Amino acid sequence: MVYIVAATIATMVLCGWTLGFIESICIAILIGISADFVTHLSVAYTADEGGTEREKRTERALVDMGPSMLAAAFTTFASSIIMIFTQIVFFGRFAYVLLFTITHSTLGAFIVFCTLTNCAGPSTPGAFLSSVKVAMQYVYQQAKESYKTPMPNEEKSSEPPIPKE
Repeated sequence: MVYIVAATIATMVLCGWTLGFIESICIAILIGISADFVTHLSVAYTADEGGTEREKRTERALVDMGPSMLAAAFTTFASSIIMIFTQIVFFGRFAYVLLFTITHSTLGAFIVFCTLTNCAGPSTPGAFLSSVKVAMQYVYQQAKESYKTPMPNEEKSSEPPIPKE
């Protein structure tokens, strides 16, 4: 996502734009749009059972999500092209930002993200979170047990303490 936002802002700078009110609103919207394709591929990548090789996971994610993502990219790209010709300044600028974002988001998801998952993606997604959960349960149990045991200097008493007058 950082790549997509940085590349889109760099493209805006290359076009000679300065940061104004319209561009600020467009960048705020850009952050949400930039995560869309990578999120879809991430979910598809983690859908297989544990132990599946990362190359197979990446291939399956591309086969399952690739066509619909390309269709979404095409329709968004086409609507951006149409919106460029509007007379309202905001919509014209927004169309360019959307065009830049979809281009970089498509490239980032299909090239950068898939390359990263193919080279260094986890074979068992969720294993780290499972180990964190087990560790947290262990710490909780230890804390719970230490709360129940009395301190070495305390006496065990079943009666409540009597207040001193």
